[in-house]
Amino acid sequence: MACLQSLTSNVFSFIQDALVWYSNAGVVIGEKYVLVVDSLTNGCMMREFLAKLGTVTDKPVRYLINTHSHPDHVYTNHYFADAVSIASRAGWEQTRSNILSQSQHNGVFRKLFPEIDFSDGYYSLQDIAFNGRLQLSLTEGGVEVIDLGIGHSESDVVVHLPREQIVFCGDVFMNGLPPMPSEGHVSQLIWFFDVGRGIAFP
Repeated sequence: MACLQSLTSNVFSFIQDALVWYSNAGVVIGEKYVLVVDSLTNGCMMREFLAKLGTVTDKPVRYLINTHSHPDHVYTNHYFADAVSIASRAGWEQTRSNILSQSQHNGVFRKLFPEIDFSDGYYSLQDIAFNGRLQLSLTEGGVEVIDLGIGHSESDVVVHLPREQIVFCGDVFMNGLPPMPSEGHVSQLIWFFDVGRGIAFP
């Protein structure tokens, strides 16, 4: 059962069951707008997320940050058509490539994961691509969006809230699982963890 877990008065984590394709999402509520970290695998998941989001705020979602290009983190970006969607440059380029191969991906996913519902899920290109880091003045303490480079995927983005000492890290940390064998690098992930102990991102 999915839940919207409060981390602070204005920061929440949407937690789903620990299953493949059941990713989590983050929420940061600012003075006027909301920032969401990652979209979800299908329309059913996203509608549940939006319903729970509506119980804590009626402010509009202004920013959607994709931590990487994997479908369970970008497949319902279109639910945030009025928001500015943001990805790393490498994540944006991978999403663009995936859009061109959408029909092929559909077939592969249905074959490999017949038990998963992919309805109303598809790739959408982000509005902004960046390298390095972005600063967003959504909250009083600010929001840092940081591209760590290759790790779990082709390019992993984390969303850091310095004042709250909270980091939304996508799939950089996956309990008991290695990075994607065709994309990720174990040595780079080990470096991420060493750096992350002090929240001193590069």
